[in-house]
Amino acid sequence: MMGEEYEKIHVHSVYSSIYEHFNHTRYKRWPSVDEYLNSLDGKLVLDVGCGNGKYLKHDKCFVIGVDICKELLEISSRNSPSSDLCWSDCLKMPFKDESFDVCLSIAVIHHLSTFERRSQALAEMARVTKNNGELLIYLWSRNQNQNLVGARQFDNKSSDVLVPWKLQGRYSSSECPETHMRYYHLFTREEIEELVQSIDSFQIISITQIYNNWAVHLIKRGLRKNNC
Repeated sequence: MMGEEYEKIHVHSVYSSIYEHFNHTRYKRWPSVDEYLNSLDGKLVLDVGCGNGKYLKHDKCFVIGVDICKELLEISSRNSPSSDLCWSDCLKMPFKDESFDVCLSIAVIHHLSTFERRSQALAEMARVTKNNGELLIYLWSRNQNQNLVGARQFDNKSSDVLVPWKLQGRYSSSECPETHMRYYHLFTREEIEELVQSIDSFQIISITQIYNNWAVHLIKRGLRKNNC
């Protein structure tokens, strides 16, 4: 059964188990994200699902991080001691309306297991983003180019998949090998467009496939008012 309880098992619990291993394999910034952050001179940015905090330290903009995984937030604090961090679910964040110039969400929304929850997360990011502010999200693509490094093969036709994370022995307290199954939703371009259209206030600037991820760049134009 998809939903919050499913995500607790196949997302939250997994990251609470693999956080040290994850940190040591996910330390490099993606160049395309870094390039975008470099364009945000003086902006206030919210990194939704900041993980180990690799995007928190930046010369051009001020970034606040939020994540639901306490263990990863502790690593973020260790990696970036001067950064402001918040423990929160992305579906209901403790910030006032229109607090941020930009929301950043890298490899997060594809861990939400229903369309309604993905739409709710996007709506919450819209709420905390200022009018004319922007959102940049990255999502796994349904169509994986097998010629690219890191491409994955998915045997079934479902867009909902469980992907194994094999925990290296030095990060495990168990003598037996540990494999944790992480949930992902794989997106087509059409699904992304449908998701964005479910939120009145966002307009699409661009949807670009970068390696085997979708980079989705949106702008908030304010809620459309009903003329009735």
